[in-house]
Amino acid sequence: MREFDQLRSVDIEERIQAITWLEPQGKTQFVATANSNKVKLWKLSQRPLKKVVRSAGKEMNMPKLQVVEEGLVPTLK
Repeated sequence: MREFDQLRSVDIEERIQAITWLEPQGKTQFVATANSNKVKLWKLSQRPLKKVVRSAGKEMNMPKLQVVEEGLVPTLK
């Protein structure tokens, strides 16, 4: 994730300086990351990844969601 320095009008790339894995809460894992300015808490949860599938036939072609696989999804808290 990049931030924007408004004084210099340039993009700043965030560099993670520390990572701490916290105790799991059921199927959910929490991770704390830190750089020189910020500490962020991330929630990693196992969720099904879905894909849009078009149905074929004489009916109206309505898109449907189909589960492709399960994967980890990060969420900033």
